[in-house]
Amino acid sequence: MSVHRAVVVTLALAVGACSVDRTGLAELDGGSGPTDASSPMDALRDVVVGIDSGRLDSGGIDAARRDGALDDAGPGDAGPSDAGPNDAGSADAGSRDGGCTFSSPRCVGGSLERCVAGAPVTAACPLGCATADRCWEPLPSNVPETTVDPSAPPMTLGTDVDTDACALGTVVAQTSAPQLCVLVTGSFTVAASATVTVRGARPLVVIASGAIRIQGTLDASAVGVMAGPGGGGGGTRASPDGGGLRPGARGLSSTVNNADGGGGGGGLCGAGGAGGTGQSTSGGAGGTALTGWDLSPLQGGSGGGWARGTTGPPDTSADGGAGGGAIQLFSTVSIDVGGRILVGGGGGRGGLRHPNPSVNYGAGAGGGSGGAVLLEAPTVRFGGSATISASGGGGGGGADDLGDAGPGQDGRDATGRAFGGASGGPRFGSTGGQGGADASHGGLPGGSNTMTYANGAGGGGGVGCIVVRNATGTLPSGTTSFSPRTGPALSALTIRAR
Repeated sequence: MSVHRAVVVTLALAVGACSVDRTGLAELDGGSGPTDASSPMDALRDVVVGIDSGRLDSGGIDAARRDGALDDAGPGDAGPSDAGPNDAGSADAGSRDGGCTFSSPRCVGGSLERCVAGAPVTAACPLGCATADRCWEPLPSNVPETTVDPSAPPMTLGTDVDTDACALGTVVAQTSAPQLCVLVTGSFTVAASATVTVRGARPLVVIASGAIRIQGTLDASAVGVMAGPGGGGGGTRASPDGGGLRPGARGLSSTVNNADGGGGGGGLCGAGGAGGTGQSTSGGAGGTALTGWDLSPLQGGSGGGWARGTTGPPDTSADGGAGGGAIQLFSTVSIDVGGRILVGGGGGRGGLRHPNPSVNYGAGAGGGSGGAVLLEAPTVRFGGSATISASGGGGGGGADDLGDAGPGQDGRDATGRAFGGASGGPRFGSTGGQGGADASHGGLPGGSNTMTYANGAGGGGGVGCIVVRNATGTLPSGTTSFSPRTGPALSALTIRAR
């Protein structure tokens, strides 16, 4: 105990007359009464409390370094540890209080997370996670993967497009199919007030890194014998069968009289109607329907077959209606259609009457088929007024000695089936076949006339194809006003991705 007492005396001398509030503190020597300076252990406790209230609590060690500098206001709380790097700085608020420190992207729950300047940035993966660190990326059909350009500016289209010049885009080749005119954009819009007509030999392709909105009209239809972009031409005297994937054949001609058969209608996803018989001369066959085609490569509809008349001027023969065009819209985000996309087939020409009634007058030509529409995006939506039409054109009528026959109606102008051309008269004429439309995919046969010297009419063109590629591989709602509006001519597939 002599050693302990020496320490107490020494410490007591060191603190001198320091005043210490000991209220409520238990005695360090085991006593339970109030503290006092008479007990040696109480004196030692007094010294320790003195150190605590000096350097540990209100002094440099506790209040300054632990509560001030280290814990609250010092390096611990207000300094670099808590309020600095830990709470408001890089360590705590960065990685513990809502920030991030991970260096590589990570895919969690269908979303991709990135750490940008210490803050987490999350973006949904529309097609889900491909791996632990990336989303599935949607890819366009028919063009290279690198065609998508996130830095491309947005485009609002308000003027007509000539795919031959392709001034707004670039030309991309396909194998055994027409070249493409490709527009590379950010977002892409056809405003509600706009009607954009697409012309030329090349299909139109839009590759957008942003959203696509079609609120106005995008029209790539054939007009009579003028093909839509990427569509096949109708048959002519120089090339009697139609052009395209499933063309209509020429009408046959009699070698002993002036009776002629009508041209067959072009086919695509619906078959073309056969040309009608003139007397006993058969019309041309209609183009057959494609099945299982995913619009890769991309091209438009098929032309109808030519129908014979006189071989010398005036020419009373009839040219076939042309095939509708082809449009492909691709977005990495979404496609919203609230307006119209039109790729209808052209109507076949009607046969003409010759001024000399004893000379051959013409049969009717086949109508062209509808074209092709390919929509590719993780999300594809159709508004209540959305219309996509790939209806076939009507076949041309057969002429009579009393008058010319009428042309078939263009598919883009039809409500339901495009009508066939009117007969030139009741004696030798005949009425053209209607085009395919809506839930009736095939064109109807041209009218026949078995009278001597009579002329058959052209068959109607079949419907074209509409294909939707999205995340689910199922058709969105809102297709009841489409033509075609049923499968297999209207179909859905899963979007391509990597």
